[in-house]
Amino acid sequence: MTKIAGRIYKRQPPNPVQALGRRHKYAIGQTVTLLKAAGPRLPRKVEEANTNEFEITRLLPEQGPDFLYRVKNASTSQERVVSESEINPKA
Repeated sequence: MTKIAGRIYKRQPPNPVQALGRRHKYAIGQTVTLLKAAGPRLPRKVEEANTNEFEITRLLPEQGPDFLYRVKNASTSQERVVSESEINPKA
């Protein structure tokens, strides 16, 4: 098991078939936007002050069907771990 940013992930043996064809979709330094998550909303003033733009700071190993990324918000310096399906490239 691996613990990353408070989340616990089960370590899976690498699948040689997947390892040959799969790579991270995004690169370090690339700016991405987070998809809106379901759940409690922040106050409107806080949401307006925060931007959904994050910079990728580290490529993390694959977990299940997605790769993981360490991202940092430029305006608030907030860092978090997200999966590839939770982000989109900046338009």
